[in-house]
Amino acid sequence: MNLQERSIDAERSLIGAAILDPSTIDVATGIVSDADFSEPDARAAFRVAVALRDAGEAVTIDRIVRSGVPAAFAAKCCHHAVASSAAAYARDVRCLSMMRAILAATRSFSSRVEAEAAEAMPDPSRLADWMVARLEQAVAGGSSLTTGLVGDYADQALHDIAEAIQRQGQMGQSTGFVSVDETIGGLFAGELTTIAARPGIGKTSLAIQICRHVASKGKRAVMFSLEMTGKELAQRSLCSSAEVSNQMLRSGSVDSNTFAKLQDAADGIRDFDFHIDDSPETDIGRIRAICKMLATERHIDIVAVVYIGLVNPSGSFRSRKRTEQVGEVTKGLKALAKTLDCPVVALSQVNREAAKEGWLRLHHLSESSSIENDSNAVWFIQRKAAESPVLMPKVYIDVAKNRNGQTGQIQIGWDPDITRFRDLEARDLENHEPAFDEWSG
Repeated sequence: MNLQERSIDAERSLIGAAILDPSTIDVATGIVSDADFSEPDARAAFRVAVALRDAGEAVTIDRIVRSGVPAAFAAKCCHHAVASSAAAYARDVRCLSMMRAILAATRSFSSRVEAEAAEAMPDPSRLADWMVARLEQAVAGGSSLTTGLVGDYADQALHDIAEAIQRQGQMGQSTGFVSVDETIGGLFAGELTTIAARPGIGKTSLAIQICRHVASKGKRAVMFSLEMTGKELAQRSLCSSAEVSNQMLRSGSVDSNTFAKLQDAADGIRDFDFHIDDSPETDIGRIRAICKMLATERHIDIVAVVYIGLVNPSGSFRSRKRTEQVGEVTKGLKALAKTLDCPVVALSQVNREAAKEGWLRLHHLSESSSIENDSNAVWFIQRKAAESPVLMPKVYIDVAKNRNGQTGQIQIGWDPDITRFRDLEARDLENHEPAFDEWSG
């Protein structure tokens, strides 16, 4: 087969794989774009398939045909396609696209040589540099060679700093905890922050509180809960806001005064733009599709995922090693943060070694080193074995990794009965000297 015939064959095979297993679209879009397709019908079919996948809708021959793609073409694509070979098809489509671009570039060489020869002082070196640049651009696909001027980026940075000044110095999205915001600046757009802890120390509660705080400021928060139902999360949020024990609700010992407090808490969050998806069967493609759909209505200010380890691998990753499956998720969440231009917070379990050792470290992150590598920041919720009974119960937000800021430990109050975190008073902080209280004005 010649170049064009091979291109058509690869493109049709990729379209067929996308129809047979729509999860392969997520793999394909990481390798090719619609510009890589030479056949108009294939290009149109790919665009429709990606749009349907992003909208969370079924990708079928019927839906593609209804968009204007010929039925005979769509059916032909599925004849010899194998869904598990989608990544190989996508690589072929991209490779052949580059070959066509190289061929197109070389066709312009002869006219450029003639033009250079007509100059008063022909420069073969300049001509050669131009040819090499054209070939490199063809291989890179053009867009990847686009640069930005440092002055433009400086203007963007100044804009962010000016907004931070208006927010009294805070650069990132507020977490709702003064101690955290003042120490590390909050959560930053385009960044993935992973929060990990041993069981029962409030990872989910911390994520709920942060999202609720963001929503309380009139912003949009989105949470994907693969462990708890939306009703369970709402109940936990109500107990935290109303300062009512979760155990009291579960035992049914709620009096009228307590119920009134819960009703007031419900009234306080009813109008929040806080979306919860509690489907237990979710992959990174579904998370991305829901976020993109919500983002078409309004900017998303924070996304939280509970937990990384419960997100299903997409079709092409199902047979791979667990470390690769987790890597697909973390890389997808990192890319989502950049695409949405908002912070993404993901919760993580810790591995079995953590049960045998004391203070949590980065190597205790569960299942894959990609969690550490792909995260811009990693927080551990830590608790010391012995705390003073006089002081309010507390934990430590241990910022073990912070790619763009400082690391260290932040003391924060934790009330397990109502699953609520809060900033500590000075007298509750470790190493606080009570004798100084009389000087506090």
